Amino acid sequence: MDIVKKYFLVPVAVFIVGITIFILMIISGKKQDLEDEKKALSMIGGVQFRGHVIHHKVYDYGGKNYYMVCVKLDYSNVKTFYVFNNICFLKIKNGIATMANGFLSSYDGVATYVDVNINNDRQERFFYSKGQIDTLPLRLNNFNLTKQDLNECN
Repeated sequence: MDIVKKYFLVPVAVFIVGITIFILMIISGKKQDLEDEKKALSMIGGVQFRGHVIHHKVYDYGGKNYYMVCVKLDYSNVKTFYVFNNICFLKIKNGIATMANGFLSSYDGVATYVDVNINNDRQERFFYSKGQIDTLPLRLNNFNLTKQDLNECN
């Protein structure tokens, strides 16, 4: 009976410890995401803009294709804006916004229109030619872009 308990209890204990570690990692990741979102919102402020994508650049990030876009602004509540760090990436200058767009989907392709934080809704929307609309929380993520990439559009 002791052998059965030993061979049964040890794997169960290892399994329980593994599940506990996994749950703690998820909680920690979500907490970090919330902190990054708060930091991003504090850096972005109330910037709002929308417009047509006039140029894009595809680059490799983590073995996948990501892309940044140049947006000819139809509307913006700021004339110039600049934020670049490991969390956010945005430049608005001369009526053009330079921003990261994220993963390049082989189905949707490149976004054709973008609106960001319109009416302070804290959302980014990416519109595609096939009618798909991606709506994301406002973060203006920097997907491994460099300071030099901010000059891609102007």
